[in-house]
Parts: sequence; C-alpha cells; structure tokens
Amino acid sequence: MLASAAVSGRAVADESEKTPPQTVGQIVEKFFDENKTCIDLTDGCSVCTRQWGEVTCSTPAIACISHELQCTREERPPAKDDGR
Repeated sequence: MLASAAVSGRAVADESEKTPPQTVGQIVEKFFDENKTCIDLTDGCSVCTRQWGEVTCSTPAIACISHELQCTREERPPAKDDGR
C-alpha cells in the first residue's frame, strides 16, 4: 500500500513540474482578459480594479477564505450621440 502511495505522489509531482502554478496576478489578468467589460472584481477577500490598462488589488484580510472571482462592476458603453 505504501509503495502505491509513493508512486501516486511522484505522478502528482511530475504533473506539477510540467505546469507551474499560476500566480494570483496571472489569474486576475486572465479573468480580466476573458471578461473585457469588467473593471472591478473580487474573490471575497480582495478587490481588483482595471484602470488605464493597469490592474491594482487591495491586500486581503489575514483570515479570509477566497472564493471564485466575480465581476462587481462593468464599464458602461459610450453614450450614443443622437445628433442634437
């Protein structure tokens, strides 16, 4: 039984060596890339804002348990000019 656990553990280690874990910054950037109109997002611990092509995030609380990212504010489409 112990031998199979060692083999399984090695398989997991090999898999993680192939694909390095994403940083929080990479995860947030990917979310913004996939949600083009989103300008504010949260994971329940931090709030991130995209402004002028830059992303800034608040510092999470020490004992916070983060959740799935969700957009909390989207940019408004430009107002249409009706010619008046």
